[in-house]
Amino acid sequence: MKGALNSIFIYSLQHIDKLLQCGICYEYMNTSVITSCSHNYCSLCIRKYLHYKTQCPTCFEETFEKDLRKNNLLDEIIIHYLNFKDKSEKKFYQKEILTVENRNFENVHSPNNFECKKKQNVPDTNEILDKNLESPMSMASNTTPRGQKNDQQNISTPSTSTELRIPSMFTPKRKGFQNEENELVECPVCKVDVPQNNINKHLDDCLKRENTKVQPKKCEPKRKPLPKLVLSLMKDNIIRKKLKEFGLLTQGDRKTLETRLQRYIILYNAECDKINPRSISELIKQCEEEENLERKIQKPSNVNIL
Repeated sequence: MKGALNSIFIYSLQHIDKLLQCGICYEYMNTSVITSCSHNYCSLCIRKYLHYKTQCPTCFEETFEKDLRKNNLLDEIIIHYLNFKDKSEKKFYQKEILTVENRNFENVHSPNNFECKKKQNVPDTNEILDKNLESPMSMASNTTPRGQKNDQQNISTPSTSTELRIPSMFTPKRKGFQNEENELVECPVCKVDVPQNNINKHLDDCLKRENTKVQPKKCEPKRKPLPKLVLSLMKDNIIRKKLKEFGLLTQGDRKTLETRLQRYIILYNAECDKINPRSISELIKQCEEEENLERKIQKPSNVNIL
């Protein structure tokens, strides 16, 4: 049961891990920016790419540098996620080391052995932990491209060897560690600098975009948002006319009419941001329910005042 839960947990984190990567350099986003089509990239990567082609690399929507917006929230999420990965990596190492030590102890003291060895050459937990965390082999595994399968064994599968094997996602990159594999290489197609270990994947995607020859498509939302109305300058009959156009009730005093119209416009425009917005009838129903609920809440308070 624990093994199955661990597998689900790791799979879920791997999906999050992929979402936090730039779609151009395939590394964790550095100073992330969001496009008008809601895709995120490293600020430097997307700005260089837009000099090559003015479209989003993911959905091919027409995109310009002026449309980019800083995404501070995503930067914070990445920082906290990487801290979490570091802690998780250490926890998984310690758990695997204890499993190896227990297995070796059982093998030494098993009934099959006629003589129990007084001392078994079992590595010290802290030594192995420090060695694995600092070794170049462990760090080099962090540069594995996301698209490739990792040969490391899942921790839920028992191992007969003393070699520590943990999921690739729990081997985060170490800051300050540099080697030849991590050098930046310029893509011959889009001229964006990409880490050498990711250049093949990047180049494949670049050539696919080039071969498809998809025309940049303009963003056409399914539903256009309603303009903001200056209700204080509108006459009662104009407000009622607007309410009738939207299929809303036209009864009530001035304040009720204004609140009803404002509530509907806000709800309608918020629904426009969704991929699959709800129908107009559902929005009208929600507005009426909210209005009725407010009346019920206000009635007891009015009675107490009297």
